[in-house]
Amino acid sequence: MKKRWMVMAMAAIPVVFFVLLEIGLRVAGFGNAYPLFVPAPRAEDFLLPNPDVAERWFARTRSVPGPPHDAFRAEKRDETLRIFVQGESTAAGFPYRHGATFSRILLQRIGQAFPSRDVEVVNTAVDAVSSAVLVDQVAEIVAQKPDAVLVYAGHNEFYGIFGVASSVSFGGLDVLRRVYFALDGLRTVQLVRAAWARLAGPVDARNGSQDPTLMEELARDRLVPPGSRVRTQAADRFREHLSAVLCAYQEAGIPVFVGTLFSNERDVAPLASVLAEGTDSTAWAAARAEVAAVAQSGDLAAALPVVNRWVAVDTSSAIARFERATLLHRLGRADEARAEYRAAIELDALPFRAPASMNAAIRDVAARCGAHVVETESALRSIAPGGTLGSELLLEHVHPNVDGQFIMADAFFRALAETGLLGTPERRIPLIAARREVLLTELDSTTASLHVRRILNSWPFRPTTVEDTFRVAGAVDALAVEVMAGRLGWDVAMGRLGQLYEERGDLSRALQVALALVQEYPYRGAPMLMAGHVLSRQGRLPEALRFFLAAGAREPSVDALRLTGQTLTRMNRAQEALQPLEEARTLAPDDPDVLYDLGVAYIRLGRRSDAMRAAQQILQARPAHPGALRLYEAASADSTAQGLGAVSEATTRTAS
Repeated sequence: MKKRWMVMAMAAIPVVFFVLLEIGLRVAGFGNAYPLFVPAPRAEDFLLPNPDVAERWFARTRSVPGPPHDAFRAEKRDETLRIFVQGESTAAGFPYRHGATFSRILLQRIGQAFPSRDVEVVNTAVDAVSSAVLVDQVAEIVAQKPDAVLVYAGHNEFYGIFGVASSVSFGGLDVLRRVYFALDGLRTVQLVRAAWARLAGPVDARNGSQDPTLMEELARDRLVPPGSRVRTQAADRFREHLSAVLCAYQEAGIPVFVGTLFSNERDVAPLASVLAEGTDSTAWAAARAEVAAVAQSGDLAAALPVVNRWVAVDTSSAIARFERATLLHRLGRADEARAEYRAAIELDALPFRAPASMNAAIRDVAARCGAHVVETESALRSIAPGGTLGSELLLEHVHPNVDGQFIMADAFFRALAETGLLGTPERRIPLIAARREVLLTELDSTTASLHVRRILNSWPFRPTTVEDTFRVAGAVDALAVEVMAGRLGWDVAMGRLGQLYEERGDLSRALQVALALVQEYPYRGAPMLMAGHVLSRQGRLPEALRFFLAAGAREPSVDALRLTGQTLTRMNRAQEALQPLEEARTLAPDDPDVLYDLGVAYIRLGRRSDAMRAAQQILQARPAHPGALRLYEAASADSTAQGLGAVSEATTRTAS
């Protein structure tokens, strides 16, 4: 018996050690749980996708991406329609991030068609992740009681985090990934991970780049030739992970909508082309030279048989198939061109664009797990020249431009509507009108352009990184450069941009900025005041009033009360204006602007003695206040009509 106790005691020592170590690390404040959702800053009743959640998965990369900033209520209301988005960089809206991402456009589309509905669209997508990460998110998303989940993923199964050919993976052993995800909340595991990351250093960047993109860090020189076992492994792994995600939602009774994958076929050549084993490289090079020679003649018909002979030397050459596709496209043979473009993508030895097997997996798994397939690829093809996707809709290899984001959002919108989840539309907005209202500001457009330039100037689009020659031309460019460098927050830059537009008198763009800020920060009152202010200057008083009331409900303030009262007065509702204005005076009894707006309301109601006292108080505190003397004169006028005329100009001039 004594021996048995000794054995048990010896076995317990490492367990006790690790328990004590875990407790000690937590007490010392080491590590983090990295939950998927965290409270919004200074707004505990709202949650956000955790900006640091990717620390769970990105241990050795120089940069760690984060999900979009989509706030939603911590306690879901009964009437709220709550939709979550999962995926990778395309789903996250790269490179736009804010108002022009497909999820924000979808939120806007639903709001346009159903203005009385309370809708939340929360995007949890993260750049450069594989489908393994989606599995890790499911339980926390289910806990937030979504009414639907939208999924767009599959391009990163080779080189994304935990992808089969990634520099950050588990060596093909998916069981290790499951164990890692299960234990990652333990501080002991985080300590081991941090030690390993420090010892191993960041993943090697190709050609020693000092500022590598995530594509470069995660892929390095890891070619995946056509026909290799890794390609089958990637498709199998994607099926497994997608099944885990979709079937988990099916079990929870949550509808899922999965988008089919699309990529740039026509305007991005294969990123790596390799010859099949046994190919006569000399004959192949000679055939290529012959193609180059005949291409100079400009005779497309004569070039086709020459290109065909080149392809015949090695039909698995991605670049040869791509060149034949390009020639067929120029000859107007769209169906043949489309097939060849797809073949070139299938043969690309750097498969950053998903092969067709991924879309096949999406359809098969969706059918088995009761999910809805959203034909986003077909939606984009329907407006692409010859049905092949190119730069008219995509920025580089996989990321759509704003038109592409809009079409993607519309495809999901239609799919949601067809299931009856949205109900009967209250309004029908023409597509052209909806597209015109997308909240893409000049700042976001410029930063998006800089992001894309950085990618296209780096591997694998160029053999070595090329320094960007972007030249700042104007205030918007200057703001974008500061944001890109991390020296200026996006919200601060947007505030400055809105102010710049107002100073120029460009109120439509100023309103776009304000609405983009409202969409980004629904838990803040200041963006709502900004939107109301611009609308007020445009004379759109009922809309301005709604924003001022919403701002006061979100963050009660003197400004919210004053602007609410001022707007009511301008709408000839002076009696209603008194309550917010008198509340504002209680909070700020000597504020000249509050006193002025209150005095105007008094004039409108014929209470000239009260208006006189307000004017006198303003003149004592700030003799140079614009309109105070006019208010005094109006209060002294012989008639209410004279008084109203005296203050009308000043009221308009000092509004908001």
